[in-house]
Amino acid sequence: MEPKKSIDPRMHDNASRRVTIVTTSFPRYAGDFAGSFVYRFALGLSKSGCQVQVVAPGDPSAPEDELLGDIQVRRPLYFWPKRFQSLAYGAGLTSRIRYNPLRLLQAPLLLSAMTRCVLRHSRPSDILFSFWTLSALVVRMAKLMRGYSTVARFSGADALLLKTQSIRFFMKWLLNGQDQLLCQDQNMQQSLLNCVSSADRIKLISNGVDINEFYPGPMQEARGHLNLHANDFIVLTAGRLSASKGHRFLIEGFAKLAATRNDLKLLILGDGEERAKLENFAARLEMQKKILFMGFQESSTIGQWLRACNIFILPSLLEGTPNILLEAMACSRPVIATNVGGVSEVIEDGKNGLLIDAASGPEIHKALLFLMENKEARESYGGEALRTINERFGGWQETSKELLEIFDQ
Repeated sequence: MEPKKSIDPRMHDNASRRVTIVTTSFPRYAGDFAGSFVYRFALGLSKSGCQVQVVAPGDPSAPEDELLGDIQVRRPLYFWPKRFQSLAYGAGLTSRIRYNPLRLLQAPLLLSAMTRCVLRHSRPSDILFSFWTLSALVVRMAKLMRGYSTVARFSGADALLLKTQSIRFFMKWLLNGQDQLLCQDQNMQQSLLNCVSSADRIKLISNGVDINEFYPGPMQEARGHLNLHANDFIVLTAGRLSASKGHRFLIEGFAKLAATRNDLKLLILGDGEERAKLENFAARLEMQKKILFMGFQESSTIGQWLRACNIFILPSLLEGTPNILLEAMACSRPVIATNVGGVSEVIEDGKNGLLIDAASGPEIHKALLFLMENKEARESYGGEALRTINERFGGWQETSKELLEIFDQ
């Protein structure tokens, strides 16, 4: 007979807690990278005993309702015919509207559909937990109608909205209408402080890192799994292909180096509306054989890609504290990252990585050249990066515990 397992009494308390996560990005199919960290939050809460449902935008590639383990996912339609829903996912709401301003017409329809879904499927006692500005507006509207408790998390592109003077009154109304506000770095925390009446409602919670997926490992073994050339010097970046991710500057800086080394390769993971433009730019620089667009990769393989590279680079023009940066560090990769958002709170320049100015091909060129020529620096930065993750960041279960403490308030 198996020994009787002890049960954490908090699991019983959490079993009666219902949480509705409202988000504009969530995985639509197995391996989808969109909103994958939101799924990690949902899974952590579910494993802690909470009843969790997710409300996310409908998408032609995803079912309207599905059960992911114990997590109920609802994706309401917001435009008809279904195949013309095009506001969410891809490069993100802001970028998709920038590429096609007519998509802005779908925004009130998305807001209405998600709000109606929350009202239909959530109880007044539920906690509504939102990600990003539009989702925060959904829960704000629902709170006005039903009096829900709300927790809103802000990151990344939200920083631009918080600094936009023309909508400052609206953002203050939105933020001050939430019970609790979350962010993952001090940069965003300061942006929130400039808009809210009570600093006590702002809590800083870092994202978790899944050490079962992201860990140091043999480079050649990873390359074997991915069919990558054993002797190439590989620079890797990963993320959606949108203008705010800075890939054009990366290509510009990389191309100057690649002309001098036949073994040098830049692998770009991800997809998005900038892909054709970036491919054409690389072709004009005659870099088709050295800059490879790998497209969408399942989230379960990202750890292998990180372990396979010599250097990971984050060339973003706008960020919070991106998970892919933390995951590269957890794989003990030397990293180069632009000094934007909360990145400088993780990377200490010259110790566990290199910080560079954003939107600068020459800065990228200089940083890549330094690391390519200094194996000792690559090894030192990689080791210190792993140390940073081990000392400062926990797993998703620890993040969920912090979140539950906030829900208790």
